[in-house]
Amino acid sequence: MIDTHAHLQAAAFDADRDLAIARAFAAGLAGIIEVSIDAAGWPRALAVAELDPRIRLTAGIHPHDTGRAAPEDLDRLAENLNHPRVCAVGETGLDYFRDYAPSEAQQSFFRRHVRLACETGLPLVVHARTGPQGPPVHGDIFRIVREEGGGGVCGVRGVLHCFSGGLEEAREAASLGFCLGIGGAITYHPRQSGPLLATIAGELGPEVFVLETDCPWLPPQPHRGKRNEPAFVPLVAAALARYVGITVAEVERVTDASARKLFRLPGTDGI
Repeated sequence: MIDTHAHLQAAAFDADRDLAIARAFAAGLAGIIEVSIDAAGWPRALAVAELDPRIRLTAGIHPHDTGRAAPEDLDRLAENLNHPRVCAVGETGLDYFRDYAPSEAQQSFFRRHVRLACETGLPLVVHARTGPQGPPVHGDIFRIVREEGGGGVCGVRGVLHCFSGGLEEAREAASLGFCLGIGGAITYHPRQSGPLLATIAGELGPEVFVLETDCPWLPPQPHRGKRNEPAFVPLVAAALARYVGITVAEVERVTDASARKLFRLPGTDGI
């Protein structure tokens, strides 16, 4: 299994980062993608990736940070996209739930991330969260992807991290070459998550999913309320297997294949 979205650079891991990584691989993970969220955090993310050859990383600016980020920050991060351990652009996207940055700033930075993905051929790691009373976020995400490179000569692809949309959003994401990131949140309300994921898998195939943790946040049951970590990915896989009616081994096979294809990860015994 591959954790396609981790934040091991977070302070929550300062006391036992090495042990958390060891637990992940002992639990059967083949790889971890460490997701960078701001320019200042790049050295920490890179240091995490250098702890184990099975860890890759991304470079980007989270929508929460776009209100205080300068265009030069993204220019500096863009230089890191040539690093041999980098496999994606992001975390980027739009968040209309938190009021941490104006939507105009978020959209401007997201457009620049999409263009970087287009220029480098790297996939996007996209954060998409709708506000309680604001406009649906996925429409703006898809529109900007199309306008800046998706569906054209460039054909930007990526993953909708912590997928929170419905069947229509899943269809549109798949049509653009995007996977759906599935994490611990699917274990919180199984009566809602289960039928939706089963419907999506039935129409689009389970290969549309990739597994993730978003650690140290969003731990699956029975760890809710505690720190999340990559070693908990098997719990997500087990829940997804129950919902879509296939074995855990099949979930592992199809999600690993999708992650390797999306992020262009080599090998079968590690990344």
